Amino acid sequence: MRATSSFSFAAVLPWLLICMLAGISFFAQPVKFLTPGLTSAQLVSVGSTIFHGSHGMQWVAFAVLAVVVVPTKADGRAAWCCLLMACGFLAVQQRVLMPALDLRLALLTEGAAPAASPHHAVYVVLELFKLAALVVLARQRSSIRSQGGLA
Repeated sequence: MRATSSFSFAAVLPWLLICMLAGISFFAQPVKFLTPGLTSAQLVSVGSTIFHGSHGMQWVAFAVLAVVVVPTKADGRAAWCCLLMACGFLAVQQRVLMPALDLRLALLTEGAAPAASPHHAVYVVLELFKLAALVVLARQRSSIRSQGGLA
């Protein structure tokens, strides 16, 4: 008799992505400002580089989610909705907010004091919405797994 495993890549993958995003956005990024000896412009520049790289990683992860996690027999429509919302939030962050934030970074690097803007706050809110959509997806996939519907 073969032992059955309770591990499911499809059920675990969304949680791994959630942990990675939360670690980057809500731990690593704020903690970098505690680094002594670096200017604000340098710290913001590092953050910009990390977020640009993170966006590429997220698109790859979302593509894997679309292939491995979402297409299951049970309640696929809700899973697609969650994934598409996360993709939409990422697209707005990458295509609308990052160029504006990069412009602010250029001004800061040149020694100018950029005017106040809501771009960073909107980015953070979208990051929270994106994580919420992924949590709903992950919980749904986990509950389907526990009911025996996800291999």
